[in-house]
Parts: sequence; structure tokens; C-alpha cells
Amino acid sequence: MMKNSTNNKNTANDSSEYLKKANERIRPVARLMIKQFEDILNIPHGHLIEIADKPVQVFTFVDFLVRAKQLIDGITPIGTKNPIDSWNTINANIPFLKNISVDSLISRSCVCVSVVHFLNLHSVNPIYNPFPDVPVEHEAFLETCILRHCGIVHGIIAKPRIFEPDRPITHFEMIKIILLTLHYNLYGQYTPTKVFFAHSNADKDIVRSLKSYMERRGVRGWIDEEQIRAGISLKRYLADTISDPEMLIIAIISSNSIKSNWVTFELEVAFEHQTTSFPKIIALQVGNVTMPDFLSHLSYVPVDFTGNHYIDIAEVERVCEYLISIIQDIDFKRVKPKS
Repeated sequence: MMKNSTNNKNTANDSSEYLKKANERIRPVARLMIKQFEDILNIPHGHLIEIADKPVQVFTFVDFLVRAKQLIDGITPIGTKNPIDSWNTINANIPFLKNISVDSLISRSCVCVSVVHFLNLHSVNPIYNPFPDVPVEHEAFLETCILRHCGIVHGIIAKPRIFEPDRPITHFEMIKIILLTLHYNLYGQYTPTKVFFAHSNADKDIVRSLKSYMERRGVRGWIDEEQIRAGISLKRYLADTISDPEMLIIAIISSNSIKSNWVTFELEVAFEHQTTSFPKIIALQVGNVTMPDFLSHLSYVPVDFTGNHYIDIAEVERVCEYLISIIQDIDFKRVKPKS
């Protein structure tokens, strides 16, 4: 018995330490997401960023959930004039909450159940159970599967297949789930942004690793070897693909790609379709390569994929999570109230 208690304590400590590190990593991204959340749901600016990593009380969650429902119904979100009325409205729709006091902390599983039923996602048919710590008999099993199927929830970054359904949810985690559910409701999909990897064939292994990780996280990746078929104009096909307004270009700038005429062509097309609304190109500087002059005005991310054997998987994960945070921010900015 003592051994189990020790293990549980260690697990809790590991989770707490992870969350602390994760919040440090996402704090700049959190600021962007939270401001977007405040704008969309008509919430005064400033307060939420100070409590981004604090647990959420049920009352706060209910207020945000009601605002989100108003937006889905085509109503300008005005919050809750009478919190008790909102609580009763939620209870009428989600009996799951009836036995929870209004000042309790709300769990990740409770958030899943609430958004699925109150924000109308229960018609989605999930295809599999993505998280071993959300077993079939869990009270939020179906709802967690639905949200994962829609690309709205993911596992803990450091433990990709773990969800921790019964841990109290933080404000930042709750905001992500509500925003992504709003996006799914308003547009029928989670991540319209796709990524095109501008790269040299010599860097194909790096690109395959990035694409594989990002697709497991719900982001569709595009590389030439999978999409281009014989008999079509390569330049025309690349130009049409890159000019897609929902295509984000990930430029792999390496000692190989700076010599590639194809990479230069792809980036020139991308520059032609750059707008002020959203970034079009994100450059990854691989190793010590000098950035070409025509890319010198771009901000870039220094990366080093060299591991002990082949490609450093930890670096792939770090880079992909950074890219996904940018993609999520782009997608959040596309969420607009129904006209």
C-alpha cells in the first residue's frame, strides 16, 4: 500500500513539474490565445493571462461556456448577468454537472463532457480511443474520443498518449478547448491551415520526421513525393499549392536547400502571396547555415536535428510544437462571430 502511495505521489510531482515547464514554454503563445479568447467572447482584457496556469472554478467555466454558446447561436457574447440562471441552464443540458458545487475546481474530463453536449458536438462519431488513461468505463470516455477525433484535445506534450482526464484543468487548457470547439462548430473543421515543406531532397528524412509528428497532432502536411503525379506541370502544381491561402510554408534552410533552384522558386511564389493578416513562411535554420539575402528580413528558428544516430526526435518534437502553436494562433484568428 505504501508503495502505491509513493508511486502516486511521484506521478503527481512529475505532472506538476511538467506543467510548470510547459507553462513557461507556452506563455508567449498563451498571451496571443488568451487575447483572442477575450476578444471573441467579449471578456475584458488582462485578467486571464495572470491566471493562465491556475485551476478553473466551475462558475468561471460556466460563464465562458455560455458566452461560447451565444457566439455559436449568432448572438454577441455578453456573459452572464445572473450566474445562477446560467448554472441552471447548463445543468438542464448537462446533468453530469448537477452534483458539482459551483465553487469546485473543474476537471479536464468534466470540460470534455460539457463542451461536447452544450456546444453540440455529440453527433460526431469517434473512430478509436486515443488515450489509455481514459478507459472505456470512464465517465468522459465518449466525449474525450469525440474531441480527439475532431482535433480539439491532445495528450500531454511530454507524454503524447496521456490525457490526465481527472486532473483539474488550467485556464489556458480550458481556453484552448473552448476556442477549438468554437472553430469546429463555426467552420466544420479544426485546422484549416496546412503546411508545405520547402526543402531539398537531401533533407527528406528531416521533413518526413516533421510531417509525421505534425500529422499525429492533427496538422496536414504536404511534400512533393506524395502529391505530385506523372504528367502534370511541376511548376504550375507547386505554384497552385503554395498560393493556397490556407497553406503555411515551412522553409527548411540548410546547406543543401540554399543551393536548390526549386526551393528558391517555391519561396518566391510564397512571397508573392504573403499578406499582412497571417504569416506565410516560417524558416527553420538548420545548423550553422547562413540565411540567404532574400530571406534576411524573415524571423527564423535555429534548429539542430543531429542526434547520436540519425535525427534527434526531441528536437523534432520541440520544433513541431512551436510550429503547431503558430498554426493554432492563425486558426484562432479565423474564428469570427456568425454574421
